[in-house]
Amino acid sequence: MGRRTNQAQTRFFGSVINSCSKRRKRLILLASKNVKIEMIPPTHTDGGVITVRQAIGHLPKVEDGQHCPDDDLHYPRKLSEMTKKRIKAIPEGGG
Repeated sequence: MGRRTNQAQTRFFGSVINSCSKRRKRLILLASKNVKIEMIPPTHTDGGVITVRQAIGHLPKVEDGQHCPDDDLHYPRKLSEMTKKRIKAIPEGGG
């Protein structure tokens, strides 16, 4: 039986947490047994954060429950009528 080695790398990205508009703690865990995980470049600077609209605003609009024909990763879940009513009740900007 071959020798097993375990390697772990940890890094804390305080800026990831500080860039969130909501004030709650989040844990983002990335793990792989087979490949090294590369982090993407930061999405913001000390001058501010990018918004969701800036990050995904270029994607075409897709109705809930439908898939985008040009992007397999762009598909919103099917929303219940109650959820749609709740979303419509949220004031622009989040209130």
